[in-house]
Amino acid sequence: MTARERIDPVGKYTIAVARDFLLANYRSHPTFARLYGLADTDTDRTAGIFMGICRRTQRAGMLLACRRGNETLGVLAWSPNRSPDRRLTAFLRVPITYSACWLRDHWNSFRDRRALGEAAFARWRAYSGMAQRAPVHEPTLLICALAVAPAARRSGVARRLLAEVAANPIWSNWAHAIEVNTWDAENVLIYERLGFTVVDHAREGDVDCWTMLRPMRP
Repeated sequence: MTARERIDPVGKYTIAVARDFLLANYRSHPTFARLYGLADTDTDRTAGIFMGICRRTQRAGMLLACRRGNETLGVLAWSPNRSPDRRLTAFLRVPITYSACWLRDHWNSFRDRRALGEAAFARWRAYSGMAQRAPVHEPTLLICALAVAPAARRSGVARRLLAEVAANPIWSNWAHAIEVNTWDAENVLIYERLGFTVVDHAREGDVDCWTMLRPMRP
């Protein structure tokens, strides 16, 4: 990271930029595309999914971007995996519900059996079930989506985005760890380099789910 790069909350007028950034990075991932049957021409459904993520997290101030000038280098969307107490919710001035994360709220398009088709729907149901059954001591902050531009990878962008969340005293005094679930073994190696440790690995059919934790103060 250089002095020219900065971490900003994503505003409502730049939310489409964050959506398009996440969309491009996730749809290019072969395991993600295979699990959920995302054809190259299927832009409308996947765009709607990521706009749902961005809208919900942006309203709660839980959508960050790393930028250099007008160039987006990375985007992080996150959410508490259980509801904060009333005082904290009142301070944030947003309603935060239990599991207000992609497993339950943000990616509702993945629950549409007709849109997905039976095979992709079954994979999604298996993956989300394994993630929710992982033995995680709450409360944690759950990563909903994290992507870094290919040219900026291994340059500290993801690490700085995570550090920005962990440094916020509101959340560092509330949650004991940052949590992520991933479907891909290569992603496990990436998150291990960022300080995460595997706490659970489950498999159903051809679908894997790794649950990983990183202390708020590593």
